[in-house]
Amino acid sequence: MKTQRLQWLAMLAALAAFALLPIIARAQTAHSMFNSKCAACHGADGAGTTAMGRMMHIPSFNSAPVRKMTNAKLAAIITHGKTPMPAFQGQLTKRQIGELVEYIRTLQKQKR
Repeated sequence: MKTQRLQWLAMLAALAAFALLPIIARAQTAHSMFNSKCAACHGADGAGTTAMGRMMHIPSFNSAPVRKMTNAKLAAIITHGKTPMPAFQGQLTKRQIGELVEYIRTLQKQKR
C-alpha cells in the first residue's frame, strides 16, 4: 500500500514538473534575451544604473511612468524603439517581445 502511494506521488511529481517545463524554459529564454539585448543599458535589474543608462537618462523599470505603461506600450517600444533605444522589430519575434515584457514585469515585482 505504501509503495503504491509513493509510486503515485512520484508520478504526480513527474507530471507536475513536466507541466512546468515550458514556463521555466520561457523564463530562462526571456532572461537570456534580456541579458543579451537589454542589460547593457538597462542593467540586470532594470534600474538603468549602468554607465550607458546614466549617460542616456534611461528610467528605471520601477519608475512610476514605466510601471504605468501597459504591456502593449512596452511591447511597442521594444518593437519600434524609442530614442536612443533601437528597434528590435525583425530581430525578435512578437512572442519573444511578449516574453521580454513579462520578464520586465517580474523585475518590477522584485523591487518595490
